[in-house]
Amino acid sequence: MRGELTLSEKLGSPNSLLDSKKAEAIMWWNQAKTLNDKQKNLISATNKKWRLLADSTQPINQDTATSALKYAYKLMGKAEPFIVFFDSPHSALVALTTQLVQELDSQLIQQIEIQTTQGFNNEGELLRQLIGQLTIPLKKQLEKHLGTQLASQIDRTLTNELNSKIDLKIPTELKSQIFQTIEYEEEEQRHSQLVSQLENQLNSQLVQRLIQQLKPRMQHSRTIKILTRLEELLQKQESSLMVGRLGNLFLKPLFYTNSIHPIQWINRANWLDIGMSVFKCAYPQKNWEIFQLIASNCGWIFPFEKTCIVCHRPIKLSRNRNRTIHAEGDVALAFADGYSLYLHHGVVIPKKYGQLPPEAWQAEWLLTEHNAEVRRVLLEGIGYDRICQELEATTVSSWREYTLLRIDKFIDHDDGMPVFLLKMTCPSTGFIHALRVPPDIQSARNAIRWINWGVDPERFAIES
Repeated sequence: MRGELTLSEKLGSPNSLLDSKKAEAIMWWNQAKTLNDKQKNLISATNKKWRLLADSTQPINQDTATSALKYAYKLMGKAEPFIVFFDSPHSALVALTTQLVQELDSQLIQQIEIQTTQGFNNEGELLRQLIGQLTIPLKKQLEKHLGTQLASQIDRTLTNELNSKIDLKIPTELKSQIFQTIEYEEEEQRHSQLVSQLENQLNSQLVQRLIQQLKPRMQHSRTIKILTRLEELLQKQESSLMVGRLGNLFLKPLFYTNSIHPIQWINRANWLDIGMSVFKCAYPQKNWEIFQLIASNCGWIFPFEKTCIVCHRPIKLSRNRNRTIHAEGDVALAFADGYSLYLHHGVVIPKKYGQLPPEAWQAEWLLTEHNAEVRRVLLEGIGYDRICQELEATTVSSWREYTLLRIDKFIDHDDGMPVFLLKMTCPSTGFIHALRVPPDIQSARNAIRWINWGVDPERFAIES
């Protein structure tokens, strides 16, 4: 009969201990790369909670928002800001722009008047010159009254430590699974699209507002006449590309780069919440509480050192099945102050289109619509077959995915010629685009060359 086991036998050989530890490590690593049922259920519940909040149109709690923002400023080592609430980002930016223009130095106004009356053949160039003169003075006025921009600093203060701990705790493979489950990247793309659309609209409206505020301060009738013409161009969206550039030049550094958008913060709160509740990442509870309160109780935020501007949530928010902002025959996004937008699958469209369902859209609108993105929406909504039928289009020439169409029903009032359209079908997306081309072009290939500034489509295909 064998006696008591030796210490070595009890512990096992060094190799067996090493093998055991290695096996445990491999088992842990394999488990760490997959979600168990409990984790999946917790992630699903957390995701649902934050998605419901992202779609909320309930009024925010101003007292809670104020307390949370003041505490965030305290964490940054800043004094309590003056916190002001607006019904929408539109009313907030209009109020700011109005105040800034009113306080511009009279000498600068005189310089602008001299520059404007010198005359430009290109109205777009005149707009660019006008905004170029105003950008730096307005930015200085903004910093003088509101202080430095703090959006990035608030973000870093509240989330950097937790983000670092989550990165250490959750393997990359598992993070990818979670991102797919909660559609993190898709939600980021939807957020970016919405913000881009909002910015484009606000760009046009705020530049119009800027001109309206400048006109009463001008002395010469010629200057006022020029500004009125620029205002008309903006209202008709005939300078949409220029407006976008002006927005990047003027509004982006003033406002957009210093903004906290609720959908973006809610999406991040969703991810951070998963790190805290599902994977037990340790983090200062107060910081996490403040981040949640801001995400839950604020709309769009423009945080400056002296003043923090907070916008209320929209009172209406409609989405399609893919969670893109969308409505047919009605506004998709509306705020309490009356500011509203018609969006068709994420693209802002004018009221005259948006207030009608797509089946009531008219093919002739394509002939006068200048915005390429809106034209694409009209094409998709009306349908190519109905366009050909209603406009009585006939095929003149085809080349690969391009078709040159002639519409005899509509005669251009300037040259008395029929309207010609080049229809282009994108091979990768299937989107149909149509652009108007000169009537003296009689082949699809020449039409493509004209659109590409003289570059032959064969050469263009090779270079791209």
